[in-house]
Amino acid sequence: MKIKNLNLIHKNTLNFLFIFFPLTFILGNLFVNIQILLISIIGFFYYKKKLFDFKKNQLLVFIAIFFLIIILTTILENLLNSNNGNILKSFLYLRYFILLLILRSMVISRELNFNKLFLSCLVFSCLVAGDIIFQYFAGFNILGFESANAYKNSGLFGDERIAGGYIQRFCILGFFAIPLFLNKKNLKSYLIYFILITLCFFGILLSGNRMPTFMFLIFLFLAPLVWGLKKFNYTVIISFFIIVFLSVLISNNQSLQSRYNSFIDGIPSFTEINDELKREYPEFTKYKNSGKAFYQTETFEKNKENIFIISKYSGHTVIFITSIDIFNDSPFLGRGIKSFRYTCLEKKHLPNRMCENHPHNFYLGILNDVGIIGFFFLMVTIACSIFVVLYNLGYKQKKDIKSFKLFFNAILLCLILEFFPFRSHGDFFSTVNSAYIFFLIGILLGLYELKFKKRFKKIF
Repeated sequence: MKIKNLNLIHKNTLNFLFIFFPLTFILGNLFVNIQILLISIIGFFYYKKKLFDFKKNQLLVFIAIFFLIIILTTILENLLNSNNGNILKSFLYLRYFILLLILRSMVISRELNFNKLFLSCLVFSCLVAGDIIFQYFAGFNILGFESANAYKNSGLFGDERIAGGYIQRFCILGFFAIPLFLNKKNLKSYLIYFILITLCFFGILLSGNRMPTFMFLIFLFLAPLVWGLKKFNYTVIISFFIIVFLSVLISNNQSLQSRYNSFIDGIPSFTEINDELKREYPEFTKYKNSGKAFYQTETFEKNKENIFIISKYSGHTVIFITSIDIFNDSPFLGRGIKSFRYTCLEKKHLPNRMCENHPHNFYLGILNDVGIIGFFFLMVTIACSIFVVLYNLGYKQKKDIKSFKLFFNAILLCLILEFFPFRSHGDFFSTVNSAYIFFLIGILLGLYELKFKKRFKKIF
C-alpha cells in the first residue's frame, strides 16, 4: 500500500513539474535546469529500469548515439585544441536525454496529463502576450519593466528580447487544448479561438521579434492542412483576416514598415553565400590565428576596392558563410558542443566572415558541433517517429484516437516550425532551446511507441 501511495506521489509530482514547464522558461535558465534536475531524480526513482528499455523502440538507440557523439566530438576537439573543448558541458548535456526518456515513459504508460499540460501552455503564453500588449500601450508591464521602444516590448522577460519566441512556441501547443474543453462547434467556440489567436499574434508582433511573427503566420497556414480544412475551416478565416490586418498595419505605419523591410533585406542570399564560398583569399592566409579580423589587416587596407564586401543587414549571411566554412573543415564529426564561438576565430582573418556565439541556425549549429553523423542520428529519429505515427494513424485501434491525433498534430506543427528551413535561430544547444526541443521529441517518441504495432517493426 505504501509503495502504491509513493508511486502516486511520484506520478503526480512529475505531472505538476511538467504542467509548470512553461513557467520556468519565463523565470530563466536556472529554473529550467532546476526543474529538469527534479524531473530526472523523481523519474529515476519512479521508472527505474523502464527508462532504458529500448527493445521496443530502436529509435531510442539512435537518439542515444546522438548524445554520445556530442561527448565524443567534444573530447576530440579538446585533445586537438585544448582551449576549445567543453567536456563538462557535453556530459551535462545528457540531462536532456534523461528528460526525453522520462517524457517518453510517461506517455507510453499514459501518465502524462496532456490536457493540463497544453492548457498550461495556453494560459502562460496568453499571459505573456497580454502583458506585452499592455506594455505597448502603457509603456511598462505589470512588473514595471519599461519597453525599449514602441515596437520592442519584452514584457515579463525584462532585458531579454525573447518574448515573441516564447509566445509562438507555447501558444501553438496551447491552441490544441481548446478542443479538449470546447466540444461544441458554435459561434462561442469560434469567438474564443479568434480572441486567443489574435491576442497571441499581437503579443508576438508587438514584442518586436520578427522571426516568431513570421513563424506564427506559417503556423496559421499549416494548421488547417494538419487539422483538416473541412473540420477547421475557421482557422483559414482567422488567418485571412489577421494577415490582411497585418498588411494594412505595416503599409500605414512607417516604424513597422521599416522594421519588417529590414527583416526582408536581411534574409540570407544563397547566391551570395555560394559565390563567396568559392572565392579564395591566399593573400590573407598569413593572418590566420593572428587575432586580427580581415578589416584590420594591411592587405585589406591596400585592396579595399578589389574585395567584395557583403552588406551585413542582420549579419546572418556572413555568419552562415563562416559556419559553412568551418563545417567544410570537419564535416563528419564536427568540432564539439558550443564550439562555434571558438572555431569562428580561425576564419575571422578572411573577408566576409565574422564571429558570434553560435551560427544562428539550428541546422548549421548541429552540423558545426556534431557533423553529418550526429545530424543524421538526430534527424532520422525525428523523421522516422513522425512517419510511423502518421502511418499508424490510418488504423483506428484506440478508443482515444481523436485525442491522440490532437496531441500528435500539436507536436508535429511545433517541430516543423522549430526546424523550418533557413530560419534564424538561437543556439540549438542552449538551455531553453534544448529543453523545449527534447521536450517535444520525448513526447513524440512516446506517441510513436504507444501506437507501435508488430506489423510495423519491419520498417526498422
